[in-house]
Amino acid sequence: MVVARALNDFPIVWKLHVRPVLDLGSVGDINKRKWKRTPFKFSCVQCNKRVRILFIYIKVFCAAIYHMGNSQTRVETSHSSEERQYETLKLDLVDKYPIKISIEQSLQLFGIFNGKRTLTWSDIIKKGSQLNFRKCVDCKIEVTKLYNMQKDLEEWIRYEKVSLDDYSDLGPWSPNPFLHFQCNIGDLILKRTSIQPHHLVKGGVQFDILWERYGLTPELMALLKYTPEDWIELGIQAKHLEQFNETQWQAVFGNLRRKDVLVYVRQK
Repeated sequence: MVVARALNDFPIVWKLHVRPVLDLGSVGDINKRKWKRTPFKFSCVQCNKRVRILFIYIKVFCAAIYHMGNSQTRVETSHSSEERQYETLKLDLVDKYPIKISIEQSLQLFGIFNGKRTLTWSDIIKKGSQLNFRKCVDCKIEVTKLYNMQKDLEEWIRYEKVSLDDYSDLGPWSPNPFLHFQCNIGDLILKRTSIQPHHLVKGGVQFDILWERYGLTPELMALLKYTPEDWIELGIQAKHLEQFNETQWQAVFGNLRRKDVLVYVRQK
């Protein structure tokens, strides 16, 4: 209330008290003239009174500014404290499944001066951390333990701690390379040694999707170099086989007779 009143009264104070002081000159000049008849509009006593009032209002304004600054600091401190508590709780949740590691693994993962007895998800995603899925696997940490530590594959991908090169070791997550890693048929050809047909089947990839959605053709099938059993496992159908010409058939199925393969596929 005092601060509000002081702010509201400031124009009046300026007009009645501050301006006359500025017009009269400094307090020292006024004191020198106190024994003389002053030619100014206001007496020296009035001037001193107004100076005191001016200082009072200055103190009030300073107190108001100080109070607002402290209030803002307390709010920021409160928010910072709440954020720290939230981050601590968040780390407690993500670190629910720490992995015990040996001394040798600790040296490989954290170095000589930052040794630890456990590996947690916060260690992997910490800013500046060089740890990732591949490095953990190379240090002979079981994939099932890494899966229990962070079961959400999207989190591994979001922090760029796993890539398509790790696909063959991502068994517990059963990822779909096209959905999780934005893979295409070209990537599938380049990674054909690590992305096997049974991985695709486990990830929910079917031949019909590869053919219709991702543009698989007999020529691309020949580049993938899957066996006839692999294509049958992926779910190739008679309607697809009927579109092959002789050259394409020879490149994909070799010397197998078309009639025999069609009969086998229809029985499946």
